[in-house]
Amino acid sequence: MFINNSFVCLDAFDSAETLDKLHPKMIESYALDALEQQKRKTKENIPEIGTVEQLLKEIASARVKSFPSVGLGEDLRLRERGIVGSCLVFEDRVIHLAVFASEHRATETPNRNLSSPRRRRRNRM
Repeated sequence: MFINNSFVCLDAFDSAETLDKLHPKMIESYALDALEQQKRKTKENIPEIGTVEQLLKEIASARVKSFPSVGLGEDLRLRERGIVGSCLVFEDRVIHLAVFASEHRATETPNRNLSSPRRRRRNRM
């Protein structure tokens, strides 16, 4: 997700079924973050393809540390200049990848079922 042409977060799932479980909460979280950032409008709201390609390269080259998951699989923690994230892997399959801009500063909104991308990012650091 980009807000005002700045990368905020990326979530990727292994299947539509996995996404379906979190989709409503994620949309609410993303929408609230976008509303909070609305005051900081930029000229261009859609990132250029080169910006997205560079982001994907940074994610692919991120330093990764592996930890046992609380449940099944393993929890991978990613860190690269400007990004942090985590990835749940089970039986060599990425179940959920979440990557966040480490410099993103959004105001938290209380009483949400899913934390804001900023809070989710902070919990992975």
